[in-house]
Amino acid sequence: MTSKLPINLKDLLRQRTVEGERIEYKAGWNPDAVIRTLCAFANDFENLGGGYVVIGQDCDNAGRPIFPPRGLDEGQLDRIQRELLQLCHQIQPPYFPILSLERFEERSLLVLWAPGGETRPYKAPRAVTAKRKDHRYYIRRYSSTVEAKGETEREVGSGLAEEAPDLSAEALGRQMNVVSGPVEAPLLRNVGLLFFNEEPRRFFPVTQIDVVYFPEGAGGDQFEEKIFVGPLSQITRDAISFIERNYLKETVIKHPDRPEAERLWNFPLAAIEEAVVNAVYHRSYEIREPVEVRITGEDLVVLSFPGPDRSIKMDDLRAGRAVSRRYRNRRIGEFLKELDLTEGRSTGITKILKVMAANGSPPPEFESDEDRSYFLIRLPVHERAVVTPAGTEVTGEVTGEVTGEVRRLLEALTGEMRRRELQEALGLKHEDHFRNAYLVPALDAGMIEMTIPDKPRSSKQRYRLTDKGLQWLNEHGGAQ
Repeated sequence: MTSKLPINLKDLLRQRTVEGERIEYKAGWNPDAVIRTLCAFANDFENLGGGYVVIGQDCDNAGRPIFPPRGLDEGQLDRIQRELLQLCHQIQPPYFPILSLERFEERSLLVLWAPGGETRPYKAPRAVTAKRKDHRYYIRRYSSTVEAKGETEREVGSGLAEEAPDLSAEALGRQMNVVSGPVEAPLLRNVGLLFFNEEPRRFFPVTQIDVVYFPEGAGGDQFEEKIFVGPLSQITRDAISFIERNYLKETVIKHPDRPEAERLWNFPLAAIEEAVVNAVYHRSYEIREPVEVRITGEDLVVLSFPGPDRSIKMDDLRAGRAVSRRYRNRRIGEFLKELDLTEGRSTGITKILKVMAANGSPPPEFESDEDRSYFLIRLPVHERAVVTPAGTEVTGEVTGEVTGEVRRLLEALTGEMRRRELQEALGLKHEDHFRNAYLVPALDAGMIEMTIPDKPRSSKQRYRLTDKGLQWLNEHGGAQ
């Protein structure tokens, strides 16, 4: 029989280890007392790593184990395990210790290893056999399991460090609740692996965000793909930033009857942020499918697996009225909230609806199947944001006004020129500044065009004046 425990139980008993904050002996199976103690270890109020319940081992008045132990009858073991499985559901939220059957001095012992829980605080019934359950919070005080009351009850599960720089990595991880387990066998929680490991895909394959752009539409043969891998917070921010830089365009519409110009976006950034963060928050990291963002000239789609919990009605979700009571990744949500990536109050869908309406965009679409095997958020492009195959935009109205930077570019452009040639002709050193202040505004205004519009990032790409650009130069005395 292989032990599942991170301690050597035989050595611990031989040393006559006294009952304390991390170990409790039970001469026999006592469901009420065992469940209360498991609840206390799960709450791990002092962040000691939980504890152990040894069933079948009696002790003296000083809390020292008595040898030989009383042990458990072989016929009891299966019944106790079945009963324990049912009773652990009565802990709220449900909590299940690690069970190991041990042999010591020819006696059978049942040992329950109870690390600090993932979803603290926990509460358990005073009496599991009572018809009417009275749930209370329990913690360990020295060698006793006691009910948490008053200020202690409000602090269950807390223990923030004031001087993080002075803590070891393990101690800091325990304070952040990303490290659990006893001091003899610290365990990095799943949320720690996802947020603080450089390669979470080693533990959760396909932890990534794929951004795919289809310049010819979803049915086209061409596409551009960017895959983001790494810690969850990093890939979430990087993917959103990449989409913002490359695929979000503002259209400015000038009206002859009023001085104010109308500004709109093909896709509002805030809606994309909420859709991507929602997918990262609620996807299953056991399913080997990435979060996928698909972009075309018609829409932006965020796809994740699986779908919303069945307790949420799709009609309520589409109306922005859905409130989830079950969270697939509660700890991930807590970290995303602390990083200001989400509010964590079931407001994401409502916010998407609001920002799409505020931008004047068509309403978003939310889709899943009957089995809730996937969840799709579709953001339609703004109807007046005219996007060319090259990914640039055309304003809703042609005007005779251009910026000084665009004018300089038009005057410098002769024939067909590469980006680098244009930049050198203008005496500009920084590519980002050239693109943002000169090249993109000229493309947006329809003054210049790409020679290979279907491949905007082609190494053979060149730029030339459009008929509109030539007309503008002729009218303003700048034609060459």
